[in-house]
Amino acid sequence: CAEPFEIIVVDNESSDETKKVAGDFGAKVINLPRNNFSYPKSMNLGIENSSGEYIVLTVGHALPTSKYWLQKVAKNFKDKKVAGFYGPCRPKNGAYLLEFILYSCWYIINLIKGKREATNELGILGATNCVIRKSLWNEHHFDEKYELGGEDGEWANWAIKKGYKIIADPSFSVKHSHTI
Repeated sequence: CAEPFEIIVVDNESSDETKKVAGDFGAKVINLPRNNFSYPKSMNLGIENSSGEYIVLTVGHALPTSKYWLQKVAKNFKDKKVAGFYGPCRPKNGAYLLEFILYSCWYIINLIKGKREATNELGILGATNCVIRKSLWNEHHFDEKYELGGEDGEWANWAIKKGYKIIADPSFSVKHSHTI
């Protein structure tokens, strides 16, 4: 990616080398105590500490499927009415069988549907792999009452009601599974 960017890692008291590795790559590490963790709280904390307009959200166990992954950001935000965009997850090697089947099917369905404006879709703006405008986040943070997920869909629906668009882009995918 030729554009300047920053990496922010919200760490909830990891016991591995996460903080050191992130720091070695120039990331800003924000600590969030484990007993205070929730998905929306971690995203709000990371965004609050960011300086850019386009906020890429992902998780530590998701991997971009292309070295051109970040180049999709500028292309999808040329339209000022785009609040955010997202792409599907594909299974990583070693995924559980059920996860492999679900992610594979979901990815194929997204390929068939193609790039589109998403409305009330299952998994809309999944924060495992999405990008939003910080200026809109400043108007409406991720709702922290959704402690275990759903805050991303709630944010997307808020943006749509305000007249903005959410774009589903199957070429913006990550490999994600809950196995390592």
